[in-house]
Amino acid sequence: MKEAAKIQVGNIILIHNELYKVLSASFSGTAKAEKQVKVSMKSIPEGKFQEKVFHPDEKVEDITPPHKKAQYTYSDNENIYFMDDETFEQFAMPRGIFGNRSLFLKEGDSFNVRFFNDAPVDIDFPSRIKLKVSQAPQAIHDGSSVYKKVRLENGIEIDVPQFIKEGDLIEIDPETTQYIDRAKAEEGGK
Repeated sequence: MKEAAKIQVGNIILIHNELYKVLSASFSGTAKAEKQVKVSMKSIPEGKFQEKVFHPDEKVEDITPPHKKAQYTYSDNENIYFMDDETFEQFAMPRGIFGNRSLFLKEGDSFNVRFFNDAPVDIDFPSRIKLKVSQAPQAIHDGSSVYKKVRLENGIEIDVPQFIKEGDLIEIDPETTQYIDRAKAEEGGK
């Protein structure tokens, strides 16, 4: 158990026998107003978003579980499948756990998968993903739009600034699928 004021992004907490992953936690209050901790969280495995307000001294059960290294193998309409790097056993995780992040899984990628009661409940996913722009229209300089739609190497389309062109490597937020920045080329020209 930990005080609500010490909740951090990424913690997995147990509330009324349900698991939630903390997406954001902010502390607020003034000398006159009561202090509070506002937490945005996502239920596991359903992936439903919820906000809850705690008193800073309120006890919260932090059960952030240990992780195992696993490799993404494939997915179907309901589940995403991984292989444990040590035992080579395959296991499935419901798509609801991933949200938009499932769009950015590549076969063979390794992740830290968190388990609770011997069931996979969460995955440590990078907050930024680098992808190459595979199709991009010419920039429009008429001032009508700051953004244009491009297609990425994994087939999804996102809005990016006009200066992005085909072949550029960009960083996007896998949770929101939004453009973050133009990425620097990796060593070796990749």
